[in-house]
Amino acid sequence: MLHELGHGIHDLVSKTQYSLFHGPEGVPVDFGEMPSQMLEYWCWTPSQIKSLSFHYSYMLALWKQQNEGKVQPELQMPDELIEALIKANRFIFGPLFQLDQLHRAYFDMAIHQLCSDDEAESVDLTVLWNKSRKEIGLIDGQEDYTQGHGYTTFIRLMMNDYTAGYYAYLYSKVYAADLFYSEFQNNILDTERVQRYRKCVLESGGSRDGFQNLVDFLGREPSVDAFYNSLLDLLFGGKVTPES
Repeated sequence: MLHELGHGIHDLVSKTQYSLFHGPEGVPVDFGEMPSQMLEYWCWTPSQIKSLSFHYSYMLALWKQQNEGKVQPELQMPDELIEALIKANRFIFGPLFQLDQLHRAYFDMAIHQLCSDDEAESVDLTVLWNKSRKEIGLIDGQEDYTQGHGYTTFIRLMMNDYTAGYYAYLYSKVYAADLFYSEFQNNILDTERVQRYRKCVLESGGSRDGFQNLVDFLGREPSVDAFYNSLLDLLFGGKVTPES
């Protein structure tokens, strides 16, 4: 929900002279997923999970009718459940998930580099998918590469700008991580900071270079460090230095 809201906000606050450059549709594909993925980080902070949560027992009469004799739950999600959700998130969206994204981006690139009908016919897509999935995704258990056709459920292979552009999710997630951890992690409700992000990064859509917008906002070039440390945090539950 927060991912798509990021696209919606980008569209709503964009101010460009020409519609071609407006909002998420007007920026290069490898920048378009940055605002949406930044909000994914946003919604996994404990304070935001609590503020977004609301138990349906606020309709108390109906709840009592359906749950006679039970104690009414807290209206907002309890801290122990929030902690459990965040721990579960470490497994779902940890390094293995990112390797899966890398595998999909590789497969997307590979099939769109085929230059002729003859070359396309010579490639066994099932073998290419399964072999690269094992090599990149580090998942054992499938030795027969001719079985299983996972790529047939991968709709973005033939979807508008994402043809040979699926790499954009992982590529722009690096920017999103840098923005969130550098500027917003400890300043979730800092209105001045959010307004600066709106004007510096989102408003111009594709009418200005997206990379330069990030440089102007951060005061430096984007770094991969925040993304790297976010994976370590998901895996180990805390920041780990390369030396350790």
